[in-house]
Amino acid sequence: MALDGPLGDWTVYELPEDYRRGEVWGQAHRWFGFHVLRDDVHPVCDGVEFSSWKWMTVDELVDGVVEFRRRSYDEVLRGR
Repeated sequence: MALDGPLGDWTVYELPEDYRRGEVWGQAHRWFGFHVLRDDVHPVCDGVEFSSWKWMTVDELVDGVVEFRRRSYDEVLRGR
């Protein structure tokens, strides 16, 4: 899998009942990879979609994500 540009197709999952809002019962994501060319990259979080960030290995990310998203993360990042 190339690590720059789109990473496969769209991935879709259903949200558990506790996470649903109105008519929104699921989410679709399209992943993109990129290469960081400098070591002083510090993304700024918007406080809405993201409240913090950190560099992680693929294993740390997939294993640490909320359970209902794990299968799609695993599919995109590990190809399983």
